[in-house]
Amino acid sequence: QRALTDENFVAWAKELGLNMRKFDKDRKSKAAENAIKADMAMAGTIKVQGTPNFLINGRKLVGAQPANVFKAVIDEELKKAEGAGATGDAYYESVIAKGKLFTELDPKVNKWDLSKVPSKGPKNAKIVVTEFSDFQCPYCSRVSPGLMEAMKQFKGKVRVEFAHYPLSFHRQAKPASVMAQEAIEQGGSDLFWKVHDELFA
Repeated sequence: QRALTDENFVAWAKELGLNMRKFDKDRKSKAAENAIKADMAMAGTIKVQGTPNFLINGRKLVGAQPANVFKAVIDEELKKAEGAGATGDAYYESVIAKGKLFTELDPKVNKWDLSKVPSKGPKNAKIVVTEFSDFQCPYCSRVSPGLMEAMKQFKGKVRVEFAHYPLSFHRQAKPASVMAQEAIEQGGSDLFWKVHDELFA
């Protein structure tokens, strides 16, 4: 993983074709920071305490998992989805209708809005993977290729959503998230994923 420095953020933003005037102005505004705080608040509702953390149709998966672990969980969730007969958002809504429960004894129902987070994959995918990640976390950068490999194996059946979770002791994680958030503002999810890949390279 390359150095997450202000100089590199500027160089990568130029390389990726971001509007530099807007990028410089928006990095200093509160909009990107507020979006990151919203993702972190959402993470707090499900007791995310480190990175990376994933939800696969509401099932929590913690840590840097290899592609075969993602594949196994996605396989299980696809069988459930196919048995239910619903697809896409309709199926996902049926899965979470009673809330997301992450331990057998957890009575709390967790609900949140993922409409503003960047995503990759079809809107009507049977499987939704939500990734809580930190661009300075070495484990997050290692798991990304495995997750993308699993996504390719299930082409058209998986959507990945990204939520920022910059850890406080990673000093450059938040500025990296601000850069990624600015990419969303300027070019939507497609540009976000280019910045995501650059930051994790």
